[in-house]
Amino acid sequence: FEVFGYDIDPKAVKFAKSRGIKAFEEWDKIPSDIGVFIICIYVGFGKDTLVRPDLSSLKDLCQKIMRKNKECLVSIESTLPVGTCRKMYKEILSSKTFLIHVPHRWYEKEQEEHGVNQVRVFGAINAESRKRGLEFYEERLSIPMHQVSSIELAELSKILEQAFRYVQIAFAEEVKLVCDGKGMSFKELRDAVNTKWNIDMPDALEGIGGHCLPKDINFYLLFANFDPVIACASIFADSLYKQKRREKNG
Repeated sequence: FEVFGYDIDPKAVKFAKSRGIKAFEEWDKIPSDIGVFIICIYVGFGKDTLVRPDLSSLKDLCQKIMRKNKECLVSIESTLPVGTCRKMYKEILSSKTFLIHVPHRWYEKEQEEHGVNQVRVFGAINAESRKRGLEFYEERLSIPMHQVSSIELAELSKILEQAFRYVQIAFAEEVKLVCDGKGMSFKELRDAVNTKWNIDMPDALEGIGGHCLPKDINFYLLFANFDPVIACASIFADSLYKQKRREKNG
């Protein structure tokens, strides 16, 4: 395929160009006959709330796509609140547009097994979009797809992946604090626990930071209205992370 990249961040554009991709900061330089648009844009919350997701960047990009080609395949790989894809389809995208949701999966340290070419969850807005999306990802790119019956299930699957990982890490951090308080070795305890075939307790490092897990677990809480187990883990992990950052920064 002939591939073009677009980003408002000049550093991202420069990096893409260094990898041989035709990338631009100006949307007008993107050709008008693009057949497939893959959206990998950050979707989070507004600055002052964890109640209302900020969809402004995604909306802007969907509107830009519609000015290029209304009969294209649009694949949103971003992590999204449940219902976002259908909202974009009803409010912005053309009825002639083929819309799918293929949540992003990537692990930089194990790219051969967990890079681009790994099993991905696949949801579509309608039957024709499903057909077009599978032709692109499975037949043309040879990326295995795990199909779900609705695009909302695809959105929720990614959120749950993140929430599950968040709770795992939060529990490990709590156990580490308990072991430190009792004068016991967390490493030795973790090694012992992980000898069981269905347990894989993560290491306790610096709490839960970054821009994905803390945000995505709130997407789940927003969907579920309230989950006491997840909410408690979220509050604990957030306070622990902030405490460790304060200690690290003096």
